[in-house]
Amino acid sequence: MEITDPTKLTQKQKKWCKDNQVRLPGVERSRSQATWNCYSDAVGVNPIQRKAAMEHAAKIGVPTEFNEIGQAVFTGPEHRKRYCEAAGWFDRNGGYSDPQRSPGDRHPDA
Repeated sequence: MEITDPTKLTQKQKKWCKDNQVRLPGVERSRSQATWNCYSDAVGVNPIQRKAAMEHAAKIGVPTEFNEIGQAVFTGPEHRKRYCEAAGWFDRNGGYSDPQRSPGDRHPDA
């Protein structure tokens, strides 16, 4: 079956297409649009600390929400990178678009 007009699909059919990675004509999605919001346990906090964590995020210049179970909620890759770098987090094996170590964080033997 060929899909010529994706606007005529039901929500269930659209979900099936998304789940099975079927590309619909006229519907272009970038990778970042397809995968965000991102919920992070790695930079999450204890649920009791949510309010303090959100205040700290605003104080360092990158307002970030923490959900009811303490996960950081990133709205896109740029938001994740900015928050992690401002808070001192980094991806050890990340690429250029991922959070990087600051130069002063290098181990002396590295």
